[in-house]
Amino acid sequence: MKKYGTAAATEKPSPTSVNEAERIRKLEREVRKLREERDILSPRQQSISRKRRDFRSASGSLMTPRRTTEVKRLCEVLKLNRSSYYKWKNSSSARSKRLMSDALLGVRVKTVFTAEKGCYGAKRITASTQRPGRS
Repeated sequence: MKKYGTAAATEKPSPTSVNEAERIRKLEREVRKLREERDILSPRQQSISRKRRDFRSASGSLMTPRRTTEVKRLCEVLKLNRSSYYKWKNSSSARSKRLMSDALLGVRVKTVFTAEKGCYGAKRITASTQRPGRS
């Protein structure tokens, strides 16, 4: 039955309505958190097994958060330490140098292998690529 008057307006809500309001706030927080996770992970990253998530399997665009506050959330979603993220971020120049040297070494190995008509094995190719003056 509906109450009218000033007493009805100043009456405190019942405990069940307080519980419902708290439950709604909790569910809204959870929805906001899930939407954030969805926005952080691209569709191809969602297919990666959670056990294999690391910075090597993450794309560069995924690992560049728009705001600094997103770094914490990004690492939570990927289940990684923030220190690992910052180490990965600060070592990008060393990684690119390593990729270049690996590519150069691959070219040298192929050159030696084709020059010797495919007769050289791993030991001889290693020795040939380590000798100075040899390409």
